[in-house]
Order: sequence, then C-alpha cells, then structure tokens
Amino acid sequence: MRRKRGGSETKGADFMVEESKYGNREVRRDWQKKVDDIKLLHDAVHALQDLRDAHRGDGLTDVDDLWMEALLEEKVAVLRFVAMSNSQVRTRTLGGIGKDAQKVCDDFLARADSASDYFELERINEEFRHTYKPPMMPTNFFMRTEVLLAEKIMKVRSLNWFDKSIETLRSERGVVVHKAEASSAAS
Repeated sequence: MRRKRGGSETKGADFMVEESKYGNREVRRDWQKKVDDIKLLHDAVHALQDLRDAHRGDGLTDVDDLWMEALLEEKVAVLRFVAMSNSQVRTRTLGGIGKDAQKVCDDFLARADSASDYFELERINEEFRHTYKPPMMPTNFFMRTEVLLAEKIMKVRSLNWFDKSIETLRSERGVVVHKAEASSAAS
C-alpha cells in the first residue's frame, strides 16, 4: 500500500507500524527499557558479559537472546565513544576494561602456541571469542587474532583427523547416536 501525497503516490517502502512478528514482544519491550536505562559504559559492559556468561557453552541461539545481545552490543559500542578517547577506542579492550588489545591478543596466541592438543586450542579460542568478541575489543585486533587461532586449530586437527574412525571422532566430541545407520550387511 502506497501513501498518496497531494494526489500522487510516493515511492519507496512504507513505514512499519507493527512490531516484528518474530520473537517475544513482551520480553523485547522489557529488555529495550532495561537497555535504554543504562547510561554508563561500565554497566553496559557488565550487562553484555552477564548475558554472554548466562549462555556460555550452549551459545546464544534463541532469536530473542540474539536480539538482546545485539541490543547490548549496540549500547556498549555507543557508550564507549562517550567514555573513552578515540585512541582508547582503537587500542583498548572493554572486557577487563582498559586492557591493551595487542597484549591481550599476544597472550592468547602465546597460550595457543603452547597448547598440547586441539581440544585445548578450541577452549582457548572459545574463551577469546566469549570474552573479547566486538565491541569488547576493537575489531581489527579481534579479527586478526581470531583468524590466527582458527588456523592453529585447523593445522593441529588436520594432522591425523582422517586417520580416526567415525566412532573415535564421535567419542572425542561426546556425540550420542540416537539411531544407528543401517548396516550394508543386513541388505
């Protein structure tokens, strides 16, 4: 439906007057109010960390949880420019507020270099992502380190990955098979 102005149709999208049909509207309204009430960077950072901590291990998969995380990330990203200088925004982390981003990255890469297996590398990478995913760390530092950590994991995994049986891989990952594959011998 197009709006008419002075007898002619205007082109372009109409304004949305209804809320999204996706997600829980009540939960989102409550969270929007909570986030709107946050005025300090410190409070926004802790709210974001608390949300991520509440879902550590299972991840943020629910559409409302992902929406809440994005809302808090936006608030943190905006408030950091109020609370920090441009130089600090480009070089400091917010997780453990004020750490030097390059030093944090170097520390994680050093831990990865001394890791004994890919499980340990995966834990290091997960910790890095969980704690420093932007806006908690400047994107340029995060992305470069994320790539280097992922490369290390892939190199260590690939050493003997295809030598392992499917049963070994499943047991290493804690996979539970609910329905066994049909045996070719049964045919």
